[in-house]
Amino acid sequence: MIEITNEDIQMMERLLLPKGCKFNNEQKSVLIANDSADIVACPGSGKTTVLIAKVAILLKKFEQSPSEKGICV
Repeated sequence: MIEITNEDIQMMERLLLPKGCKFNNEQKSVLIANDSADIVACPGSGKTTVLIAKVAILLKKFEQSPSEKGICV
C-alpha cells in the first residue's frame, strides 16, 4: 500500500495550484485514499487538478518502489 503524506500534497499544491491556494479537505481525502472512488462535482471544482496531483504523486512513489506494478486511470 502506498502512503501519501502531507508533504506529498504540499508539493503538489506548490506545483499545480496558484500561489497561496491549497487543496480543500475533500480534495485531500481523495489524494490520500488508497481505494477506487467515483468523484462527482460541478465544473471548475478541481476534479482534473486532483486527478493530475494523485497520478503525479503515485508515479513519484512508483519510481521509489520497484515492487509496484503500475496504475490504471
